Amino acid sequence: MHNRPFRKCALPQCSGLRFNLVHKFPRRKERLQQWLDAIGSPRLSNLPVERLNLLWICCRHFRVEDYVNPQSKTLNVAAVPSLNLQQLNALDKCRQGDVEKATVLTDEEIIWLQESKSRGQLELLKLKANPRQTTSPSGQQQQQSNSVSSTTITPSPPPPPSTSPTSTTAAISLAEAERILKQTPCFPKSITTSTATTPTSSIIPPPTIHNVPPSPTDSTEDTTDFTLFLDDGYIEINDYKRARTYELNSLWLRSLCHCSKCYDVEHDVPKINVFELSPEVQPIMANVSDETTKLEIVWEDGHTSTYDLNKIYEKMQRKNATNPLHNYILWSVREMKEKDTCDAFQPIPCYDLLMDTNKIPTALQRLQQTGVLVITSLPKSDADSLLRRTLISKLFNHVWDNLTSERRRNFCANHTTPYTNCTFESMDKGLQMLTVPYHNENIKIKLCLVDGFNAAKQLQQLNKISYDFLTQYILDYSFKDNRGYSHKTKHHVINLKDERIMFAPYHLGDLKAQDFDLVATHSRNFNEILKRSENQWHLELDSEMLIILDNFRICWCLSEPHADAAELSCFYMERRHFLSSLHQLQKQ
Repeated sequence: MHNRPFRKCALPQCSGLRFNLVHKFPRRKERLQQWLDAIGSPRLSNLPVERLNLLWICCRHFRVEDYVNPQSKTLNVAAVPSLNLQQLNALDKCRQGDVEKATVLTDEEIIWLQESKSRGQLELLKLKANPRQTTSPSGQQQQQSNSVSSTTITPSPPPPPSTSPTSTTAAISLAEAERILKQTPCFPKSITTSTATTPTSSIIPPPTIHNVPPSPTDSTEDTTDFTLFLDDGYIEINDYKRARTYELNSLWLRSLCHCSKCYDVEHDVPKINVFELSPEVQPIMANVSDETTKLEIVWEDGHTSTYDLNKIYEKMQRKNATNPLHNYILWSVREMKEKDTCDAFQPIPCYDLLMDTNKIPTALQRLQQTGVLVITSLPKSDADSLLRRTLISKLFNHVWDNLTSERRRNFCANHTTPYTNCTFESMDKGLQMLTVPYHNENIKIKLCLVDGFNAAKQLQQLNKISYDFLTQYILDYSFKDNRGYSHKTKHHVINLKDERIMFAPYHLGDLKAQDFDLVATHSRNFNEILKRSENQWHLELDSEMLIILDNFRICWCLSEPHADAAELSCFYMERRHFLSSLHQLQKQ
């Protein structure tokens, strides 16, 4: 028999509870407007139709006669929401949703804790039954502090004592808890690893760490080291060994998944960007192993993630900058048009570099000043890249064969973050060299550079909240050696203030966990400004060009009409070779 899924009601009166008897908003405009008029919610009325078609309303808001028949789960064609639209004062007149049979209550019982004063939302705890059935002082205190109702609640008959010291974790639906809660209160003594899905609060609390009382010691065998609370926006872990409570943002945890589907271990980069995840990502089940301290989470989409709690705790303890700097991408359209700087963006013919040694310092200075160096007039006969090899050796005293090579295809053109995937993936390399293969010489490919000064100024004027949020985060220079260790460079090309990149919210090591549900929104606002024509400069590429970009300072992408056919040869060089060349330049 097929079990109906539990879904969240869109009306605030239900506090985000989940029900298995729910109904979607109508797709027909006339019917949809009737529902919106009956509900009278400005918030829902302002939502686009596409969004409304994804929302559900539970059976609490429909009369019994609104259904085809008393046993049917289908509304009649004229039904509109009419009950409990302002407050839940007519629960006796509505349909009651069917409750699915529990399958995990073999050695455990569920106790419903009333609305919490400290968090202002309902919670489910799954508590292990104690054979002696005595009430611990901590249980009494918790019952007194959390209870806001005088309703008498009794538990189901106590299950037989469990002999296994490790508890099983499963998500329990709210409707199932309501069915069990029609009995007398009794709090078992020891709390086990537990999970539940609870209502969504209007504002997700930030990740915090609290002191919690130590684990009870009078029942050693049945007591575990962890208690879990699952909510739509966070996961709370009570760690009794550390005597701490950790509140973890769900989106932050999901972005840290290092499974083979989410993370490329070979290149040490995520396969899924945090901006591609839904801000409403929710866990439905979790479990912590006392022996290995591994946290396993099953998400709504069925994906399973495993985390080392010690590493999670370490990430939460990282200190963030208290006085963030406002940093800037180096070049702008205004600078290009000024007399003093416009020459810095002019291409240099390759033979000038080969024949005139005085041009080498000029090329390095341009790359140092702007982050872009364009070398032109490469002959088509240079199919084996002989001239390119010679140019690189002259500029950076580095052998071409030691460069990391790959192909860059059409996905380079997608603005998924304030910086492109190209920049994100090559952060540890430093310099990136692009060439157009000769078999693509007839395809018009444009290199798009972004005016960071102007875009940031516009964002500050149009959306100061997004501007203030994004400028909290800065990106330090770093690269990884052959052994995988990350090193932060201490030498800067220009100066600390001007050279560090502005807006690096995808740099997850510095991003505060509580900010993850805000990242996508603010970065999307910045992306819209980056895409404006007045903030972009396009350089048409051809097979006779070699483009050298300093990825630490330039935001770029590809822009051309036939993206599917576009392919660039791409070479990476570690930044230390560039710094070495500049060091030699300063000595001259």
